[in-house]
Amino acid sequence: MLDPDEHSVKIIVSDSVRSRQPDVPVLLITGYDASAAYTSLRLPPGMSLLSKPFNVDALGEQVRRLIKWRRARLETGTP
Repeated sequence: MLDPDEHSVKIIVSDSVRSRQPDVPVLLITGYDASAAYTSLRLPPGMSLLSKPFNVDALGEQVRRLIKWRRARLETGTP
């Protein structure tokens, strides 16, 4: 998990990790309102943004989606 307060730096870090291991899902968590602060931010598949405050159900849903994405990639052998 990376907090994209300085989102360009954090995206670069996550991109660097994923360039070596493309099946690594990334969950970005921010304290900013995602609808206002990141409207132009386009996240690639396997990357999600969760804005605070959030509840355990929202966190669980994002984690489940990322796990599902990773399993699908591994099953299909998608590079």
